[in-house]
Amino acid sequence: MKNYIAIIVLISVLLPGDRLKSLILPGWGEVSKGHIEKGKMFIYADAALWISMIGSSKASDWYYDDQRAFAIQHAGVDISKKDAIYGIHIGQYNSIIDYNDIKERQRSKLMELDNNGDVIREYGHEIYPELNGYDWFWDTNENRKSYNKLRVNSGIYNQYKKFAIAGLILNRFISLIDVLYIERTSESRIESNLYPINDGLVWNLSLKF
Repeated sequence: MKNYIAIIVLISVLLPGDRLKSLILPGWGEVSKGHIEKGKMFIYADAALWISMIGSSKASDWYYDDQRAFAIQHAGVDISKKDAIYGIHIGQYNSIIDYNDIKERQRSKLMELDNNGDVIREYGHEIYPELNGYDWFWDTNENRKSYNKLRVNSGIYNQYKKFAIAGLILNRFISLIDVLYIERTSESRIESNLYPINDGLVWNLSLKF
């Protein structure tokens, strides 16, 4: 997102007037040129994408907070102090003993720790060091599965957030291209429509030649 803001600032120097308006708020440039209905389509799409991005971000955070609390309560480990791969592993095995036992059979090697006590993930090193803060033990198999569902849901909504951010960026550049078409022709050739479907959004773009 920071890189995107930097790009917008750079382009703002190169693109004055209505072109810049379309990068700040898609549809603003179209409205300024008298294409009110077309501008509204871009503005509505942008509003829907912002709502989707914010909602998905909050949902992902909520699921992660529940996931973390659940692991602390039922597996005795705080995943916020570990990497994402560790969070996946504890959702797949009932304990560090079960996990390490399988990795030993696969002739994996012990993972080393860096100066901060974090594991160094290298090829062939997959066995967690025991009694170094990486031990976990689920009280029931059902709770492990419940944790895994929370983890998956958090990841799904995080992906939705990334798609929405990509949509926000794309919407701006499509609006910019549309304004360029309007400046060169009497009629815009781009149509943009956003449709809600189930838990997501479908974006339909069409070009008229």
